[in-house]
Amino acid sequence: MLPGDPVSAYLGPITNVSKERQAEIRESLGLNDPLLVQYFNYLQGLLQFDLGNSYQQNQDVLVIIGRGIGPTVEISVIALLFAVVFVTLGQFLLRAKTPWGSYGTLRRRIVDAFNLLAVAVPTYWLGFLLLMVFSFGLGLFPSSAGQGIRSAVLPGLALGIPVAGYLGQVLSVELDAAELKPFALTSYAKSMTRGSYALQHGLKNAAIPTASLVTNIVGSLLGGAVLVETVFARSGLGKVVLDAITMRDMPVILGFVFFSTLVFALLGVLLEIFVSLVDPRQR
Repeated sequence: MLPGDPVSAYLGPITNVSKERQAEIRESLGLNDPLLVQYFNYLQGLLQFDLGNSYQQNQDVLVIIGRGIGPTVEISVIALLFAVVFVTLGQFLLRAKTPWGSYGTLRRRIVDAFNLLAVAVPTYWLGFLLLMVFSFGLGLFPSSAGQGIRSAVLPGLALGIPVAGYLGQVLSVELDAAELKPFALTSYAKSMTRGSYALQHGLKNAAIPTASLVTNIVGSLLGGAVLVETVFARSGLGKVVLDAITMRDMPVILGFVFFSTLVFALLGVLLEIFVSLVDPRQR
């Protein structure tokens, strides 16, 4: 529905190409075929992992996406590590050396407030804030990419804090529910501490809902990376997609959608395997 067509996107905004040459390009790109034929031709290419060529870079889309995966995976892994650390600290603060059934304490309010703020704060705003404090203010980390692993810490932190908020909320609810199970009374009667119960029994009950959320979060990190990589001037999948959208490079956009779909599908399969291993009832 946007003005122009794939040929105008292919040629760029500043060009002087005759209508005859435009017709030749349209034919070479297969744009004269019926839409249904174009669609099945594209699906046939997907089965062979042929995502076509970029209009603007004149390169294989698979090569372009492959080039951007590394930096994005780097900050995604760092984000997950930060999230695990924050969630672990939060649950330790809630359950270590605290009496059973204490849900309204100051510790609880602190952890709940952190989780709520972490989820509510926009990722790009958090990125700017981290840059102002730790890069421009304290000078502890570089402000842009290309300076080793240190340049990936702040982007990973900007992605990881919201993830920690989501995981912390779900894990708290599930562990609280596990403390209300009938077998919790037996553990309490045996003088098991609240923290030990959470480690030995509570986490098993909370594993499946938390793993389901992690599956969605890992896939969503690809989309969140678009904003974070723009703020921190990193060249990963986020920049690849943003440039493709700006230049209307449809093969690259479709290639990214296909890649994201593949990631979600693989994560779904891994989740099914994990659930069957953790919960014998699901087998």
